Amino acid sequence: MNYRDTESNTSVLINLIYAPVLTLGPGIRVGVWFQGCSIKCKGCISKHTWEFDKKYKKTIAQVIDQINYYSEIYNTKSITISGGEPFDQNSSLYILLKKLKELKFNDILLYSGYKFNYLQKNYGDILKYIDVLIDGPFIESKKTNKIYKGSNNQRMYILNKSLSPIYQEYKKQLKNKKLQLITKDNEIYLIGIPDIDFSKKFSKNLIKKL
Repeated sequence: MNYRDTESNTSVLINLIYAPVLTLGPGIRVGVWFQGCSIKCKGCISKHTWEFDKKYKKTIAQVIDQINYYSEIYNTKSITISGGEPFDQNSSLYILLKKLKELKFNDILLYSGYKFNYLQKNYGDILKYIDVLIDGPFIESKKTNKIYKGSNNQRMYILNKSLSPIYQEYKKQLKNKKLQLITKDNEIYLIGIPDIDFSKKFSKNLIKKL
C-alpha cells in the first residue's frame, strides 16, 4: 500500500484543529487535540475529550489538509498535539506524525499522560517523529508555576537537540495567566494550561476547555 492510500484510508478521532495557538509551546503553532482518553486524570479540565466518540472521526488526509491550511495562513511549521490521549490511537498517531515530518514540520510538541519510559519501551517508533515530549498524568495535588505543564510531576523531553536552546528557555517561563478563548463550530474553547486553582474554579463552568 502506498503512503497516500494509508493516509486516505486510516481514520483518527480528532476533537479540534486550530491556529494560531500561542499558549502551548513557543511561537505561533497549529494545535491538534485528539479525542478519546483512557487515563482520565482526576481534575482534568478537558473531560469532553475523554469519550471515544465516532462523531469526531476523520481521515488522516483530512487532518493533514486542515493542518496545512493553517500552516500556510500563519507561516508556521510548529505544531502542538494534545488530547485526549494521542497514544491511545497509536497507529493513527504514527501515520500522522510520519506525514507531518515529510511535510517538514520541524517542531512537533506532544503532550501525553503516559510516562516517557513506558512510551520509549512500547512506542519507540513513534517517538522518533516527535521533537519534544511532555509526559505524565495530571496530578491535581502537585501544583506548578511552570508555563509548559499542568502539574509538577510532568517532565519535558527535548528529543530533537537542535530545538534545545528554544525549549530550554521556554522551560524557564512561569505561568502568566495568558490563555486563549476561541469559538469554533458553535463551541467555546479555552486553550492553554491554567494553574490548578484556576482550573478548579473554571471547571464549574460549561465552557469547553483544552
